[in-house]
Amino acid sequence: EHLVSAYPDIIKASCDSPDRLSNLSRGLQKIGSASPGSVTGGPLPTTLLRVAATNSGPSDEAATSSSTVRFCEEIAIRAWRMRHADSPWHNETAENMCILLDPDVSADIFPSEGVSSRPSQASIPHWSRIGSLCHAASGDVCRWELLPPPPHTLQLDAPTSLPLRVGLAIASWAEEACRAIAACVDRAPHQPVILHCPGIWACIPSAHAWCLDLGFSCSDAGLRSPSL
Repeated sequence: EHLVSAYPDIIKASCDSPDRLSNLSRGLQKIGSASPGSVTGGPLPTTLLRVAATNSGPSDEAATSSSTVRFCEEIAIRAWRMRHADSPWHNETAENMCILLDPDVSADIFPSEGVSSRPSQASIPHWSRIGSLCHAASGDVCRWELLPPPPHTLQLDAPTSLPLRVGLAIASWAEEACRAIAACVDRAPHQPVILHCPGIWACIPSAHAWCLDLGFSCSDAGLRSPSL
């Protein structure tokens, strides 16, 4: 309070200048070399007091750092608003941005050091082995074509972390792949089948083991009846 009240001209000049942060640093160096004394109280022209008020002791470095960052950001926002003082939009936007700097609004927190993330609580599914189909050895071949999958792997037997966009693309493709594989399983006892899809097993590797258990001949290009 002594610094801000005793040297308002230095603080104001530092905040109004385009190079306000460098000027503020030099101004504070001058203030630091001055002898303390009593001053007349008055309105405080800046939010610098938030830094001093937040710092409750030498060990409270995180809170001091956070307050300092918010203080510097608020200087820039208010200077931007002053350059567009006649614009209602700039004034409203600046006020909204200053509100967002409040940690009670933005919900900023400083987690304790050494706290590890919680392990996933999801249970890993377990499937029993599938028995082989009775495949047709003759007849007209039934064919399916499927576009290649997205270039990512979805592990069905373990937690998988993917961006939302990639996850949606895989989910959409996997639905089509499951329909095609189910159609092959349904028709295989009655006529030979071929499902052509380059790279099909890269995206759903668990399905590769299932189709092998069902008796299909599998390759990187897809699957087919064992008689083909």
